[in-house]
Amino acid sequence: MTSFKKLSVLWLPLILYMSLMWHLSSRPIEVPSLDIPFLDKFLHLIEYAIFGFLLARAVSFDAKPDRKIAFSILIIFLAVAWGALDEYHQSFVETRDANVWDFVFDCCGAGLGNFLFISLLPNGNRLEFGNKLFIK
Repeated sequence: MTSFKKLSVLWLPLILYMSLMWHLSSRPIEVPSLDIPFLDKFLHLIEYAIFGFLLARAVSFDAKPDRKIAFSILIIFLAVAWGALDEYHQSFVETRDANVWDFVFDCCGAGLGNFLFISLLPNGNRLEFGNKLFIK
């Protein structure tokens, strides 16, 4: 695969999603208050599950199947770093704060996204999965 195609198909969705996450984190909260317990934490979990899936897809595309654990650790490390940076960034935004529980749910969501990516792989082969489902 050419490097431009790899960039546009594998990395561009991740970069756009990260840009959207950063943009939304930069804005003061303007969401109406709903009396749904733990809705905020659930939204963090979903947001970072999508992020973890896209990150796993991009980072591990060229990985050999026997390197699955090493790439999963790298993916979780990168997701945790992004979650920490995001929470720190929110501490400077009006009406937002850095919340350790938000960070915990960010990390759990990223792990869930990574797990979903791995569990959807046929025979644990990331390259085959990427070629069949994402690269035409």
